Amino acid sequence: MTKSFQLRPTDFFLLWAGAGVSLADLLVGGTLASHGWWSGIALILVGHLIGNTLIFAAGAISTQTKMSGVGTLQLAFGRWGSVLGGIANTLQLIGWTGIMLLTGAFAAAPLLDHWNITMPFWLLVLLFGAVTTLWSLVRTDFWKYAQRVSVVLLLGLSAYAAWQLLATGVLGQISQIAPQAGANAWAGLDIVLGLVISWMPLCGDYARFSDKKWPTAAAGWAGYFVTSCFFFALGLAVTLLQGGYAIPAYSAVSGFIELFLGLGVIAPVLLIAVFSTITTTFLDVYSGAVSLRSVVPQVSEVTGSLIIGLLGTVMAALLGGDLFGYDHFLLAIGAVLLPLFGVLLTHFYILKRESPSPIPAFISWGVGMALYFILTNFGLGASLPTLLLAGGLYALLTPSQA
Repeated sequence: MTKSFQLRPTDFFLLWAGAGVSLADLLVGGTLASHGWWSGIALILVGHLIGNTLIFAAGAISTQTKMSGVGTLQLAFGRWGSVLGGIANTLQLIGWTGIMLLTGAFAAAPLLDHWNITMPFWLLVLLFGAVTTLWSLVRTDFWKYAQRVSVVLLLGLSAYAAWQLLATGVLGQISQIAPQAGANAWAGLDIVLGLVISWMPLCGDYARFSDKKWPTAAAGWAGYFVTSCFFFALGLAVTLLQGGYAIPAYSAVSGFIELFLGLGVIAPVLLIAVFSTITTTFLDVYSGAVSLRSVVPQVSEVTGSLIIGLLGTVMAALLGGDLFGYDHFLLAIGAVLLPLFGVLLTHFYILKRESPSPIPAFISWGVGMALYFILTNFGLGASLPTLLLAGGLYALLTPSQA
């Protein structure tokens, strides 16, 4: 992005509303089916209340400092914190790019079958990857206007699809579905937070282009909360309608497409599948390029975007529609990012002072990651304890100024 590029709160609202209109959110919502309808909705709301607040608190640091999301880690961790955080974020965004391209292609496949169009799955992935990568290369104000139009279109299409679904009376049916015996609410919350807080390093990459810290944060918070909660709930509803507690990885996505094909809502669902993949995945590609530059400064944003887009596309094509270990991927993200940003948020908002050494930050991050894996191994909630422990330990280990 150019130095003159600016995002107003309205732009930020639409940017994050578009991020929430996501097949990945639909997919993760479906993984909560074992909790039933009302418990699943509670987990979605609580996870977003917590996760959204963390995302945009982190993004506000970039608005104030004009540093990228990963760049702000230097405040607590020094140069090596930015490098290690950049490596971690680059890897997770390559993963997210691949996952989003897979879900987009997986959603488009039954629509093509409906029209008797035969296309290899890898070619679908390639098409989504090419368009998304090209979209991430736009560096002018045209991007803002095109993004506004595409997101407003997505919101309208999503509202129409929801109205068609509710008209069938399914809400009364699924609202009676109780949690499965042994469903672990803490584990469910960790899964929701794993997706939501994966945006934490990325948020600052866009928030730095705004001059209004808290109005921008509030606009992004509202945009993502509304649309992401909606798509989580839609994924949960579709999966419950399929009657499955134990379901294949893509059941929420395929069920979503098949359900609306049965209702005759074809064109809107096709546009949702295409545009949601682009408006969400290009964020991953661009932010991955920014993180890559924190590791290898010689790489330009354009070159970095091409690298991230290519690697994500190759990953998706090689997986060929087989998504394995998705929940473990989300948990790994939580293990790394929650203690990392727990330290940063404590440093910026609570201590409000420079640390003479990054050692306390790295110790706190490492202890937080270890605690996360220990707690999840025993089936205990790990997200909030990890965040609080890492931040609290950092405050204790950081010497006060004389």
